[in-house]
Amino acid sequence: DVQVMSFLNIPVIIDGQLLGMINISSSLPNLFGKDEASVVYTITNQASFAVSQLQVVLENEKGKLSGIIAAMTDGVFMVDLDFQLVISNPAVVDLLQLPVGKETTMFDIIDALAGKVDLRTKIEESKAKNVPVSVPEVLLHDKVMDITLTPVRDKEGVHRGVAVILHDITTEKSLEKLRQEFTAMMVHELRAPLTAVRWSSEGLLKSLGD
Repeated sequence: DVQVMSFLNIPVIIDGQLLGMINISSSLPNLFGKDEASVVYTITNQASFAVSQLQVVLENEKGKLSGIIAAMTDGVFMVDLDFQLVISNPAVVDLLQLPVGKETTMFDIIDALAGKVDLRTKIEESKAKNVPVSVPEVLLHDKVMDITLTPVRDKEGVHRGVAVILHDITTEKSLEKLRQEFTAMMVHELRAPLTAVRWSSEGLLKSLGD
């Protein structure tokens, strides 16, 4: 066993919280004097301050991203590689009619879509093929949704999970149905007058020919 003759214990403090200790030890005696200890403490404090500033930046960016996602009318959520819900927005609760005020889980989302979409299988398909997977016109309650699943990778190309978008197309489907009904009505209403015009034209042409 090596006998410790000199050592320094340096606390690592970030945002006022003690996260751990850095221990520097040596078998040589009297290795760390006051000046050496002061230099090590200064470097450690500077590193802790830099980490604290980085955390502030990351929290600000995370807040901006969360704000954007929360404001979206489409339902948006993401699952990680362990199929755990990473983030979701209020529109998911509204579109799937989940309990308001309760923390949303993947079990809630899967249960809400049960019998309509095998969500877990679709997520696995998107991960395995590394391509977006679409599930068109899912009818749930009084809404019609297009569901798109997209694999998420970081800038190094490492797979991080799958993002899912629930796009409410209820209004578009209603307008399309209205257009079709209007077209059918117009065709029906115009058929008799147009037929009469055709017969009259044919009769006129025939009389002129005689």
